[in-house]
Amino acid sequence: MNYFANPYQGYGSPYGYPSAAPQGAAGALQAFGGQVTRVNGRNGADAFRMAPNSSILLMDENDPIVWLKQTDGAGYATVTPYTVTPYQAAAPVDVAGLENRVKRLEEMLSGKPDDADAPGKRKQKAE
Repeated sequence: MNYFANPYQGYGSPYGYPSAAPQGAAGALQAFGGQVTRVNGRNGADAFRMAPNSSILLMDENDPIVWLKQTDGAGYATVTPYTVTPYQAAAPVDVAGLENRVKRLEEMLSGKPDDADAPGKRKQKAE
């Protein structure tokens, strides 16, 4: 007879309750494994089960949306959608073109007529 055997063997705790570790069965809490979690729309984000005081980003399978799901201390969830767009690099700035535009604006502000380089146009207006 083994006097030191654990009479609660298989329960995970001496009080007869199952252990808090994820069981892997349907309905158990999902453990985060470092991968991207995908859901199908708002219903999928709402159905994703989480522990209290936690948050997760959920990628939508069908639309360019990321769902931020947060739970409070009582386990009540709030789901907020955010749109996702591909990154596009900004167009390079044309410094020479900017310098020409600034020079032209300076000439306009100093009182010089805009068509100072077109003497033919002035002659036509005078006639």
